Amino acid sequence: MKVAVRLSILVLVCAFPALPSSCKPAQPDSEVVYKLYISTLGNDSWSGRFSTPGSDGSDGPFATLSGARDAIRKLKEADKLPGKSILVEVGEGVYELTGTFELNEQDCGPDSLSRIIYAGQKGKDVRLTGGRYITGWIPVSDNKGII
Repeated sequence: MKVAVRLSILVLVCAFPALPSSCKPAQPDSEVVYKLYISTLGNDSWSGRFSTPGSDGSDGPFATLSGARDAIRKLKEADKLPGKSILVEVGEGVYELTGTFELNEQDCGPDSLSRIIYAGQKGKDVRLTGGRYITGWIPVSDNKGII
């Protein structure tokens, strides 16, 4: 059995109480000037600027939400975020989360006109799951000790 969340469009935009104006919900169609990609074929050491891996395997999409988030944090710390919104597009596939994916105030855009948006690829089946497949089940052969 595996627990999964099916997302046609996943939009994560800093959902915190008492948000600064730069963390208000936005739509993936807002003014995006910078786009990053996540793919099941990705690698968190890549730039995330391409939706598919390059033929030489040297660059392509990120593999995880955390990889994209951490790269955006580094851009923000270096004061290199673009002036408009960033869209992180999560490609088709199943993404097994191995831990908590946390966004906080530092993951918001730098000003009230900028957003950092995480969205599932439009029209594709994108799943985030924290579950694991459990195999090897066998029926109970002795009911002793079962309450």
